[in-house]
Amino acid sequence: MALVRLPSELLLHILSEVGSQFFAKDARRLTVSKRWFSFAWLVFARELRVTSQSLARFLADEEAFRRVQPHLRSFNFFLQAFVDDPGFDPLRLHDGTFQHCQTAWRAETDSSLTRLATALQQCPRLESLRFAVSIHTYGLASGTIADLISARHLTSLDLDLGGGPIPVVDNPGRGTHLCPRINALLPSLRRLRCRMSFMCGALLKPLETESPLQLEEVIINLTQTKPGAVRKSMLNCRDPLASTRLSAVNAAFEDRATALAGQLRKPRMVRVIMLKMPGRRVYAYDAVEQRRVWLGPEAEHEWDADGEVMTED
Repeated sequence: MALVRLPSELLLHILSEVGSQFFAKDARRLTVSKRWFSFAWLVFARELRVTSQSLARFLADEEAFRRVQPHLRSFNFFLQAFVDDPGFDPLRLHDGTFQHCQTAWRAETDSSLTRLATALQQCPRLESLRFAVSIHTYGLASGTIADLISARHLTSLDLDLGGGPIPVVDNPGRGTHLCPRINALLPSLRRLRCRMSFMCGALLKPLETESPLQLEEVIINLTQTKPGAVRKSMLNCRDPLASTRLSAVNAAFEDRATALAGQLRKPRMVRVIMLKMPGRRVYAYDAVEQRRVWLGPEAEHEWDADGEVMTED
């Protein structure tokens, strides 16, 4: 029997196994037949991956997005700074136009992200959001990012903010402290991964609840967070763990992770990834097992890597 003639339930199951990206790579794969299209479109519309280059087109095509909205379950967005453009001339870093271009890029990007946040709020089935930026992306308004992560039905949130949002303490007119905002999402999440330049203990503050949380995985990556930046964030939200000493910050996050792990119904992984000085060696504290492991270069992308159990010196 031809694949397109299979019963509806079986055809949809097979196409779901193939996945959205199969159709995203070549839109012609949607158009085998009218019946095929009706099922292939449902699968394609479940997951969208958007880049800096495609964001403008994505926001401009309102009709196409309205068709996607009822079905969208996963949204993956990678943002590059304008200096990451292959056509960018490095000599512009030293001329008088760079600051103007950077300011204009920030304003345009913040505006686009605000529109994106509004659009995602209207996706009733959206469960998973991944937002990553290049290391050169610095200065996005944290209030805009707070709007973006406020989609109502999220159960999975993955933030990798590279250069990071502007800290509120330095920019009171543009900011919202993200750590308490993310912490407030914990009761509804099952999965959280987060790396930012400005983080504090409020991110993992124990919740005042008697019911176990449904969270299964929490990974907080501090490898791009400087102690001074942590201190600014902590002071801004009046967190008592403010410290300029890296060892004290790491210990504080370990304590918070252990406390949070104790509030989870079925914890799979509660991990804090940190740096050990001297040498900036990467290691992780796994709160469920209450152990520390060394991580290799693969941990830059595989935050849940097994690692090598640390032995006490």
